[in-house]
Amino acid sequence: VSSSSIARALIRHKRYSGILFRGRHLTTSASSCPSAAAHSPTSSVIITTLSSLGGLNVRVVDLTDVVREVTAQHNCSSLASVALGRTLVGNVLLAAGREDGDVCRVTINGNGPLQSINTEVSFSSDVGVVRGYVDNPTATLPLVGGLLDVRGAVGIGVLKVCRMHPTRPLKTQEGTTMLETSEIGEDLVVYLLNSEQINSAMGLGVYIDEQVGNIRSAVGFLCTVLPGCSEEELSILEDNILKCNLSKVVNNDCKSIDEIMTILTNSLGEQYRNRNKLIRRCSCSDEKFIESFKLLGQKELRDIVYKNKKNETIQCRWCNSVLSVSPQSLKQLLTDDNI
Repeated sequence: VSSSSIARALIRHKRYSGILFRGRHLTTSASSCPSAAAHSPTSSVIITTLSSLGGLNVRVVDLTDVVREVTAQHNCSSLASVALGRTLVGNVLLAAGREDGDVCRVTINGNGPLQSINTEVSFSSDVGVVRGYVDNPTATLPLVGGLLDVRGAVGIGVLKVCRMHPTRPLKTQEGTTMLETSEIGEDLVVYLLNSEQINSAMGLGVYIDEQVGNIRSAVGFLCTVLPGCSEEELSILEDNILKCNLSKVVNNDCKSIDEIMTILTNSLGEQYRNRNKLIRRCSCSDEKFIESFKLLGQKELRDIVYKNKKNETIQCRWCNSVLSVSPQSLKQLLTDDNI
């Protein structure tokens, strides 16, 4: 059985009252994504544009390669792969377009079997760097209507978004909202509305090929409303979103996400079309592990060096890599005046 799931959320700012105009969630059936079709993008990429009148920002991402690598790295079940994949795609969409070096961390804490989903994205020199993990990567639940039960796996909880810059701690911004549906797409849209006062529409599609137990596709889009956006632009966008079927990428009806972008911007026009590469990379290293021992006092560090007499190791939760530091390296820290 091939399981597929797509979350599509649309929130429109009603001109006169400023309240939620419409919320919508759609799901595709498993039969709409036959396992015979394979999706093999050359690389993960995000494209962005502004509408001709400047009232809408549109982003479309294909994160298939990265999600495939991350979920394989953590030996995720199909259920965990879809939930983590949706969060990774959503985070990339949130992080794009920010200042170079900015980091966006999206964390979902629920009472479901997945427990916590953690993702981090940063853009530097036009390249997006992505990493993520889920607390319980082997979580499983019975199918609901032939689809993976992401809502049940996440459960009731909160979504937290932290925007920060590694060299500018005063720029850190955090926002937390209750999970609206636990389907992730709608939850991110509600966060943008409530915490950042941004009206938006987001689509997330992560598909599993059960025959090989692999990610077949991980794609998504985000349309945000900018100041001065006209009612006509909103109406056109709304119609375009309803015509946008992310499963077309899986079924190879669309050659690339560029065609998804063309569907979303139909009759709206584009000022440009920027393209950024996305890669999976963790920032952990043995050097950083060694630096962490400087937080210990002289006595604690001396005990580790002279009593244990063996390598200290730790496993990075973000990438599962095992980091190691030798007693000789730690012994050199004892001469550091800052400890």
